[in-house]
Amino acid sequence: MEKIYLASNSKARKKLLGKFGLKFKVLPAKVKEQTNRGNLSYSQLVRKNALDKAEEVAGRVLEGIIIAADTICVQDGRIFGKPKNIPEARRMLKQLSTKPQWLYTGLAVIKKTKNKKKNKLALDYEKTKVYMDKLSLGQINNYFKQVSPLDKAGSFDIQGQGAFFIKSIDGCFYNVVGLPLRKLYLMFKKLNLKLFVLPLAATFYLLSTVFLSGCSTEYNLATKQEEKYYYSTDKEVQMGQSINRRVEKEFKFSGDPLQQKRVEDIGKKIAAVSGRKEIDYHFRVLDDDEVNAVSLPGGYVYVNSGLLDKVANDDELACILAHEVGHIVACCSA
Repeated sequence: MEKIYLASNSKARKKLLGKFGLKFKVLPAKVKEQTNRGNLSYSQLVRKNALDKAEEVAGRVLEGIIIAADTICVQDGRIFGKPKNIPEARRMLKQLSTKPQWLYTGLAVIKKTKNKKKNKLALDYEKTKVYMDKLSLGQINNYFKQVSPLDKAGSFDIQGQGAFFIKSIDGCFYNVVGLPLRKLYLMFKKLNLKLFVLPLAATFYLLSTVFLSGCSTEYNLATKQEEKYYYSTDKEVQMGQSINRRVEKEFKFSGDPLQQKRVEDIGKKIAAVSGRKEIDYHFRVLDDDEVNAVSLPGGYVYVNSGLLDKVANDDELACILAHEVGHIVACCSA
């Protein structure tokens, strides 16, 4: 197995790569991110920054796979990167909450070998449009008490409590988190790298996203191009029902009615204010000690009983359920 290096100290990126089975070493790049784009487009800027990071780290290792990323937030022609301090983060998030913005993430993957002629490079980017509620300074201050904004482009997250004020997104959910996993996967395929080893829950979700409604992008091996395919909501619901029947056969559900009611009550409240109301949401508790939750197409969300034992309160549980509902809502237009 080739060594993998992540050229970033981002907690979100480390968590995502770990979640999807990659074993890697964190080796943060020692380069300054360029924020003045000059004549570059936004996509060119993030790709350049990602490439600079990847090349710097590649210069410090003998061989291996180097993964680098760079994310910026853009609104009305203005670039928002990571804030330098809390006051700047406060002003940044206040402005971003007034209207939609675009998140761009550049990705660079270098396969370095001892033979320089055999080195390979894949360079690409992803962009996602984000819509959020208009926030007061009080709301922003309360949010910052729970979440540090200093390592986040635009001063917000979507995988945590930021999910409460992000109304909807148009594009890849994981791009907003900081690492567009499907785009990264396609880049691995381009370099003929077979690195992802998916756990069962992730396999259920990723395999099923092919059937989500709206537009999804897939890699055509024959044309070597990304191509778009369209699926109906009815097809998505049918797939969700089919996978749910498999879950019911292969997994044991919790026999505690209080656990089930707690998850269902909180989940239904989140679904009621989500950006996607044309489907019915189903929240179930699995009798499993592993700390995990997973969502399926068609509105199915499962929470392990082990996770319920770990959350400190209903607010923490709400964050997790909002994250899973976010998968269903966001990926309908991925």
